Amino acid sequence: MKNNEKTAKTTLSTLGVIACLGLGLAHAATPAALEKAADPIVLLKVADLHVTGPDSMAEFKQVIAFANAAIHPALTYIAGDTPHNGTLAEYQAYKQVRDTLQGPVFDVAGDHEAKGGGLEHYRKVLGEPTYSFALGKNWQVVGLNSMTVDGEQIEWARKELAAAKAQNRRGLLFIHHNFTGLKEKAAQDQLNALVKEAGVKLVLAGHTHNNTVINDGAGLQITTTSIKEPRGSDPSGYAIVTLDEGRAAWHFVPLKQRTVVAICNPVSKLMATGPEDLVSGWLNFRVKVFDTFAIKQVTAVVDGGAPMPLSQDKNGLWTGKWDSATVKDGEHTLKVSASNAEGWTTSEDIVFLVSQAKQYAAAPATVSDGKAGGGKGPKGGPDQKGGKAPKDGAGPADAGKKAKGKKQPVEANELPAPVRMALEKQAGKTEFSKLEKENKDGQEIYTAKWGPKETERELKLNAEGNLLESKEALAFAALPAPVREAAGKAQPGAKSFECKKLSTFSDRSAAVVYEVRGLADGEKLPPLRVSPEGAVTEGKGGKAK
Repeated sequence: MKNNEKTAKTTLSTLGVIACLGLGLAHAATPAALEKAADPIVLLKVADLHVTGPDSMAEFKQVIAFANAAIHPALTYIAGDTPHNGTLAEYQAYKQVRDTLQGPVFDVAGDHEAKGGGLEHYRKVLGEPTYSFALGKNWQVVGLNSMTVDGEQIEWARKELAAAKAQNRRGLLFIHHNFTGLKEKAAQDQLNALVKEAGVKLVLAGHTHNNTVINDGAGLQITTTSIKEPRGSDPSGYAIVTLDEGRAAWHFVPLKQRTVVAICNPVSKLMATGPEDLVSGWLNFRVKVFDTFAIKQVTAVVDGGAPMPLSQDKNGLWTGKWDSATVKDGEHTLKVSASNAEGWTTSEDIVFLVSQAKQYAAAPATVSDGKAGGGKGPKGGPDQKGGKAPKDGAGPADAGKKAKGKKQPVEANELPAPVRMALEKQAGKTEFSKLEKENKDGQEIYTAKWGPKETERELKLNAEGNLLESKEALAFAALPAPVREAAGKAQPGAKSFECKKLSTFSDRSAAVVYEVRGLADGEKLPPLRVSPEGAVTEGKGGKAK
């Protein structure tokens, strides 16, 4: 947390004033201010900084500049593995930069915090790694130290969450390790039992250096990729978490993105953990948009229909109404687009659930951008021998290594004019999560990716702007009926499906096939390739990952 507390476990909800022993804390929030935070509550989450010195936080400084100018979060959560070697100098360098963030900041201890002087340096600079406080009218935040998951800490957390539950507050855990990342199974079991007993809705973690959402049907456990060294397919970035009327939504933001659309209500199917997350009757769209430029227009489109303009209230929330009784129960798509004064348009796309009877059926699912692993620490740090990776594989990449392969990242202003025009026609003036160039058989090929996972699109074009390949993520309900039927028969044990439409273009014609991958009990089944007519072939690789 951004200030030093006097006790080993500070219960912020019971204090009138936070004891501020840190350096120049001009904006430390009182517990009362956090408890009175109005919905939607906006949290900024940054993970795995791996600070090695004052010059190792360029990415963090970018996030701070945008947060202070546009996001204005109720609080910022730094999800651990902040110092790389755990030295006092690294803590002090981090603290100096962190204190430029406006608003309260909360930290947690991870395995890299335990290096060097153990948690002695953590406590000296940041305070105690455990805390509890009320956030708004619906939430109780409990910060845990995942380096010492013992009976004492679990019992303390149990009491805090039980007291909050008695006041109709849902638990929200801040912890560095996701539970499966803990080496001791006993610790995993204790935390899983705590979450189940207390009815915790949301666990926010780091450690894995990739984006993963685990929905067990009753609660969410979400890790956010490292801002320093992402290991999945998603780029370096951070997360915005919105808490609105008991709902929780996680929005990943690539580091370069400068307009952010965050749909607070409804929440996506992936975030649904109870009846409160289902839509019935009249739906009130509730959307936050963050930008350093003025927002001129925000529209909502359901199931590809006509755009519905949203209006902005005095608190900056974009709202509008839609009658869900006009559609059938089940999955539906929502796209919210925001255009700023510079003419750029950014959108967020989700799949949401309609149930007029509010009948919630748990659908456990795990969505990840890839396995954690790999990555080397910087060479020659003060407490690290050159070139050796830390035991958990964490840390910033070796800056001396060059990327393998022929693919090279490019900026939008470096694209040939025909490619820029073709992409603008397909995507509008959006922010791309990936722009790459490669030379293939003597031809320059450009790849562009944009959008959230649930509706993500990827295009391959040649230098003349001609479309070569297209990948488009789809909801299962959006697949042609023969494809749905074939996938269901091929993988009857699947609880949900990840779906993509794959198109290959040649001589102005397109060959289309659908890639469908079932998820059962948190495990991915082998991918299937299904023709529009329902003919099934196994996808590439043929093995579950």
